[in-house]
Amino acid sequence: MRLLETQSFDIILVEERLQAFHNHQPSETGSHLIRTLKSIQAQDHILWIGVSAHLKCDQSSLEASGVDLCWGKPPPRMSVDLRNKLLGTILV
Repeated sequence: MRLLETQSFDIILVEERLQAFHNHQPSETGSHLIRTLKSIQAQDHILWIGVSAHLKCDQSSLEASGVDLCWGKPPPRMSVDLRNKLLGTILV
């Protein structure tokens, strides 16, 4: 979290099911991490992307945390529409 205090980011991708890879408490989900990071991060131009292999189950939690986009796995293929959406959010 110290990186957010000293560095600038354009895009941050966060996996929803963090506990699947580490021995985190159940409350330490990607959604929880996003809310925590957004509370200490003052930059408005960051594009927050929530990622999950189980998007149908996790999308509402990710959206409630304030992500700009939710992606399943694998991520969507780059298209003109996706590129414009990404740039439109970053360059605001």
